[in-house]
Amino acid sequence: MQTEQIHKTLAFQLKNARNGLLRLHKILLDQERDNYERERGKINSTGEFLNLVVNDKQFEWLRVMSGLIVDVDEAFAAKQPLDTIQIHDLARKINKLFVVDETEFSIKYLNVLKTSQTARIEESEIRKYLDAMNFGDFENYGDNN
Repeated sequence: MQTEQIHKTLAFQLKNARNGLLRLHKILLDQERDNYERERGKINSTGEFLNLVVNDKQFEWLRVMSGLIVDVDEAFAAKQPLDTIQIHDLARKINKLFVVDETEFSIKYLNVLKTSQTARIEESEIRKYLDAMNFGDFENYGDNN
């Protein structure tokens, strides 16, 4: 396969992983909204919900994922096309979300996975796209973390 075709394939896989991440983010937001409403009462409008997502401590753990989705979107929207190293760097960052550690995101995410088959399925789909990119071969390139 030619270099240009490999690059297009990697970009396609990253977009698919990003789309899966967006779907997973919605699943997590919906679940956290349900938790919030059980504890504190109904959220009355989309504007109120958006304000909570941006400002309330209960939704703070999801901002890591929100920020990563924005990073991928901005990278694709940039005037300069993504190079292969940038694609792999973003893929690595997505993959890192699913690494079990002691972060608030990881702890809360694991709790969601215990009860949400939909979240488990979506993560599995994201992992398929990441695995198809074989980004592990690029561990030493462009790692900013």
